[in-house]
Amino acid sequence: KSPARRLFHPAMANPPAYAPVGGNTWMSGLFDFGNLLDCIISACFGPCVLANARENFDGSSWCFNCMCGGMPGVRQAVRHGYNIQNPSSDECLALFCVPCSIAQVKKEVEARGRLPRTLGAHQQWLTSLFGDMFLDFGVFMYGWFCPHCAMSQALHEYDGTDCCYAFCCISPVFARSVIRHGHNIEGDCCGDICAVACCGSCAACQALNEV
Repeated sequence: KSPARRLFHPAMANPPAYAPVGGNTWMSGLFDFGNLLDCIISACFGPCVLANARENFDGSSWCFNCMCGGMPGVRQAVRHGYNIQNPSSDECLALFCVPCSIAQVKKEVEARGRLPRTLGAHQQWLTSLFGDMFLDFGVFMYGWFCPHCAMSQALHEYDGTDCCYAFCCISPVFARSVIRHGHNIEGDCCGDICAVACCGSCAACQALNEV
């Protein structure tokens, strides 16, 4: 990684700290059935509820979140964005009751509101998708031979998401979207999808070089 290139990227630091409105824990329990209607809606229209929650959380595309987000990815993005400290065992437990988890995420975003954006103008990726693949040969080898592992590692370095959890539960295209959106990098969901679909290894190398 070239330190000189990083000087031109003021958003390189870790995601900005969020001053928690409701502390560092979930404001509602995973099995909090106080609002039965929320659970029913989450069970019947899960992807739509998640997409709406993340759109309200950070302004990302509703359609992208509905198609590519998934409960584990959106839940992790919301949890890390609000700086919620939760044991990995509890996050694994959330996988066994998806409607409960979706309802919890929905209520959390409704209670805390949109994540404040502290970054300035949109930035560029530190490295291009194709032209700078060999900037770091170790990153290139890692991304080329195991792109999914590399993208999971990039997400881990970005916000601390457990690598195994990211590998098993979060799609590479969603991980790229989280990193791009968190660093305020130019682009959109279509670009994320195309980058991963056309050359997943290139996208993984780019994400690793970014973080």
